Amino acid sequence: MSDPWVTSTQNWLNANYTHVSEWEPVAVTGKTGWPTMYALTRALQHELGLTSLSDSFGPGTLAALTALGNVSQSTTNKNIVRILQGALYCKGYDGGGGQLSGDYTTAATGVSEILGDMGLTASGSSVSPKVFKALLTMDAYVLLSGGSIQVRDIQRDLNRRYLHRQDFFVIPADGNYSRDVQRGLMLALQYEIGMADGVANGNFGPGTQAGVSAQANFGPGNSDASTGKYFIHLYQAALLFNNFPTPYDGVFTAALQASTTAFQEFCLLAQSGRSDFRTWASLLVSTGDATRPGKAADTIRQITSDRASTLVANGYETVGRYLTNRPIPGSLDKNIKPGELTDIFAAGLTVFPIFQEGGADLDFFDYSQGYVAGQRAHDSAHSYGFKPATVIYFAVDFDAMEDEVRSSVVPYFQGVRDGLASKFSRYRVGIYGSRNTCSIVSNAGLAELSFVSGMSTGFSGNLGYPLPSNWAFDQVLEYEIGAGTGWVNIDKDIKSGRDLGQGSVLANPTAPNQSEAEKAISYMYRVQALARAYRDTHPSAPGAADLTARYLRKKHYSGLDWALLGGPYEPDFTALVETSIPPAEVPLAFKNLPSTPVAGVDWPHMLATNSAYVYRGPSSSQIGPQFSDIGGWAGDQATMAVDWYINGKGIPGSTPYSYCMQIMNGAVSGSFGPSDVTGDVFGWLAAHSLSTGRASNLAQAITLAVDHSTYPGENSFDSFIRLRWGSIANGFFICKQVFDQPGDTGDRIAFNGSRTYLLQNYSEREPLYLSQFTSDQLHGIAKAVVNTFAGLSTHYSPLP
Repeated sequence: MSDPWVTSTQNWLNANYTHVSEWEPVAVTGKTGWPTMYALTRALQHELGLTSLSDSFGPGTLAALTALGNVSQSTTNKNIVRILQGALYCKGYDGGGGQLSGDYTTAATGVSEILGDMGLTASGSSVSPKVFKALLTMDAYVLLSGGSIQVRDIQRDLNRRYLHRQDFFVIPADGNYSRDVQRGLMLALQYEIGMADGVANGNFGPGTQAGVSAQANFGPGNSDASTGKYFIHLYQAALLFNNFPTPYDGVFTAALQASTTAFQEFCLLAQSGRSDFRTWASLLVSTGDATRPGKAADTIRQITSDRASTLVANGYETVGRYLTNRPIPGSLDKNIKPGELTDIFAAGLTVFPIFQEGGADLDFFDYSQGYVAGQRAHDSAHSYGFKPATVIYFAVDFDAMEDEVRSSVVPYFQGVRDGLASKFSRYRVGIYGSRNTCSIVSNAGLAELSFVSGMSTGFSGNLGYPLPSNWAFDQVLEYEIGAGTGWVNIDKDIKSGRDLGQGSVLANPTAPNQSEAEKAISYMYRVQALARAYRDTHPSAPGAADLTARYLRKKHYSGLDWALLGGPYEPDFTALVETSIPPAEVPLAFKNLPSTPVAGVDWPHMLATNSAYVYRGPSSSQIGPQFSDIGGWAGDQATMAVDWYINGKGIPGSTPYSYCMQIMNGAVSGSFGPSDVTGDVFGWLAAHSLSTGRASNLAQAITLAVDHSTYPGENSFDSFIRLRWGSIANGFFICKQVFDQPGDTGDRIAFNGSRTYLLQNYSEREPLYLSQFTSDQLHGIAKAVVNTFAGLSTHYSPLP
């Protein structure tokens, strides 16, 4: 929602500064954002007499504003006051009733309020240069979603206590740990150590390390009140920022000792229960104390028997090695060499596999690259004989910003997941990257374990972020060990024990023969990967699941009726698939006309059913038939009525119930048969899994249904009856409504029209109408439908 006060600020900026060299007009959106803050910054620089303008409020801007003095009612340049008012509006504070008057007194209340929120003395009489600088950022000074009140109180306390120091600037007070908050904490620690202004720089360098080691080792019974320093407060803040609860009171109690011990255990430190140097280091920087011993290492070097001996002699137990080289000329030779695993295992070492064929910049990351990575990683790991359940760590080897992780890296790992699944791989996914990158991907359910690039201390994803809860390895130091043929350069990794590495591999790995059903699923993964790529260049196209289902039903279900029911297929996407996948690679399940049942399922029929449900939405649980059901069991029930009327009615002793049961059991040939029954159920369940988030893509959803593993303790027919009908009795009631329920509006009118179309279209002799059936006849057909599903269930009994 736009804010009229922000709109006024943006209009005023454009009206007053468009003529100024190096000032860039701002879009009038009524919404606060960095472009508006940059415009306000450039406007301020111009008013201060700076001739070179930039988006950055740097030392030159600060010096010029400091020379001017605090902004107040006595400030003669009223445009500077107007810029202040505009900044307050953009921050959500009242800068003067929506006006840009240049009258400071109208902004005093807003100034007082934001100063209080920052944790500073709430006097609105003036604005200092440091506070003005803070106003021209996107930092917040009120609790934001996901923030902690306790963290916000610490942020305010740090502002209040240290803002007078030269290099300490206002930090956010939004309740969230961040890079700027981390720097503020480091500066505060340096000030308490005794570093002078100009020396304290926010880095955990040798001076800071020495000061912490000499001055900040505390245990139960100590307090800041007794030491005259703020070390315990800052230590408590560091624990809280790393998600370990403690009061923020400057007292080292038994509770603080317990929190300390828990953190030390989590980081694999000696559990001293004190704020010792290594604990401070692990709280403050991503490497922690890089001199501490590590039991794992990773390297691009081949591990020969001599190098393996060097690793063992230096206390290492596990080594990370690369599965492949990048498939381009001149790429770094880093992959596991023939006989290398034998040497590793003979030395008593274990190994964890790493996959990296790029990943050093953002351009590498998208769904398609991840899909290929998943397949290549599987094939390589399998060729080396790595056993099922081995974790493969896929590398994100650059400083990814959070928005880049969410927009590009997460889709890449979705591709990894699907690429592995297309191979029916049982390997598990791990991630290598910064702390925040690992956490985001893991929290999205796309990686089980994290290999953290803690050695990259300058990565934004390592600054202001705690160690991921699922960390397996933490990379802390690159160095060399050994000599002669035993020399090797390695990255030292701290090993948590969540992944012990692999101590053996299969001697003669052979690729399993895929069943026809597995070939069909693999083919579906390929088609949906193409659907994802197609949507990148056709953003208005249907979703990937919808595109995939429409294409897979196209050969068998492509008329106008199916275009209305399940959506029209897209010729351009059809052309993409058919030029990308040779006809010889199309599996039996999708190849023939008429279709060939595979694993008891008519796959095109199943995908046609699914297409209707994906396009129209899966029919709601436990209510009467809906339009989308025409693509599944309800439509097949109507065509089965035609079968009985045309072919079964004249058979002596045949009833609609007995005849239709024979059709559905395959004893009598009809337009509907056993493979269609399973197709109807699997197609509905797959759409339901997609709509509820149980499955993330169509191939996975179909796999869950075909494997009868949709829900624990049930087969697919149990799940369908429970979710769609609720019970067999209710299912019979719903099946009767296929013919009984009168028309009304909306979805039901569409359903009635489609049912009539089926009755007429499938009749070979004359159009059929419901008036040509008795209620008992139609109810017998309904009973045959529901009892067939009950007969395939493990939990539900057919009606008598």
